[in-house]
This record gives sequence, structure tokens and C-alpha cells, in this order.
Amino acid sequence: MGKLSYKILDKDRIVITGRGDCEDKNIVIPDEIDGYMVVAIDSCAFRYDKDLNSVQIANTVIHIGESTFYECKNLQYLLIPEETYMVGRYAFGCCNKLKHIIFGRVGQLDWFGEEVFYGCNNIQNIEIARRKCL
Repeated sequence: MGKLSYKILDKDRIVITGRGDCEDKNIVIPDEIDGYMVVAIDSCAFRYDKDLNSVQIANTVIHIGESTFYECKNLQYLLIPEETYMVGRYAFGCCNKLKHIIFGRVGQLDWFGEEVFYGCNNIQNIEIARRKCL
């Protein structure tokens, strides 16, 4: 199992920049790599990745850049965590096989770019996770 590529923002935080040497078809963006907290996924990081089937994003990721998963033709399943509040335009554009999307909570996104799901004509289910009330 390989590791995703990243760039260092500061002494504690990183941004995922791409697949690196990770060959998994079902990618889990972790909350930490090499002792750094993962806080974002860079613009175009996985653009045109024809092998990607699913993406689960850690709660530490607060930002998904523009066209991050654009034209990932085989992407079918997506989990956008509760802490993510910014998603760039065309982030998941033209993901033709995208069927199932889970959002961490209602009203989580402060900034949702234009045409985030442009050309995703096969979406069958959008789920919003529920929190337990105390």
C-alpha cells in the first residue's frame, strides 16, 4: 500500500496533492500522514483519475479544492465529512458514475462552489448523516 502525495503548509498541517504511489481504487484520505494533520485536498489533486472508485475523507479535511476529482470516470461513492465546510467549483464535475454521496451534516458547507456536481447524471442517493441528540 502506497502513500498519497502532499505538501507541507506549516509545522503541523499538510494538503493532499495527489495519489502519490497509492494504487488503491478505494481511497481513504486519512486524518494524519507522517505526523502531519491533513486539512485539505488540493485543486486538481485526483483530476482524471480513471482508477478511483470511492473516496472517504477524514474529518480533519476542511477544504476540497477546485476540480479536485474532476472527470474521475469510475468514482461511485463519496463521503464528505462533517468538518468540511468549503468545496471548490467543479470539485466532482463529470464524475459520470457517481451514485452515492454522504454529507456529514445538514448546513455544513459555508462555501459550495459552482457546479460542484456538474455532469454527474447518475446520482441515485444523497444522504445526510444524523447526529444523536443529547
